[in-house]
Amino acid sequence: MGIYADNAHELVVTFEGMTFDLRAKAEALAAYIARRANRPLADHADELAKALAKDPGDVGSGTQNEADVERLLDLLDKESRNAMQAAGAAARQHWGQGKTEFGDFRDAYGKMAGLRQTVLDIRKELEMAEMHALATQEFRNMEKGLREAGL
Repeated sequence: MGIYADNAHELVVTFEGMTFDLRAKAEALAAYIARRANRPLADHADELAKALAKDPGDVGSGTQNEADVERLLDLLDKESRNAMQAAGAAARQHWGQGKTEFGDFRDAYGKMAGLRQTVLDIRKELEMAEMHALATQEFRNMEKGLREAGL
């Protein structure tokens, strides 16, 4: 066939791989939170990791798995924000009551801030995966048009 269509096919394959890698990274980050966090944050992260392990289907197709991932990510986001705020409030409350106790609460706040950042990283990875999946669809259409034109 044509060299242009072959190049378009290579783009499809490359972007499919990048989409898979981004979703796998988001899944690994969710599993990390599930191992490091307390309940209910760990429960939501574990469910999200399981949902991300399933086949995503076509992006924008409105599949149940896509809806589940979005719902679980919103729950994880809410729980991580609440946990970080609670840890920060506890640290502020114990500010004047001794260095050891304050240090423990400060460490807890630091841990929750790190987990919160990981949740935001998951969201970023999934948004990038969605953009790559949309680009993959465009490259597929371009490949099809080039093959039909004999290019």
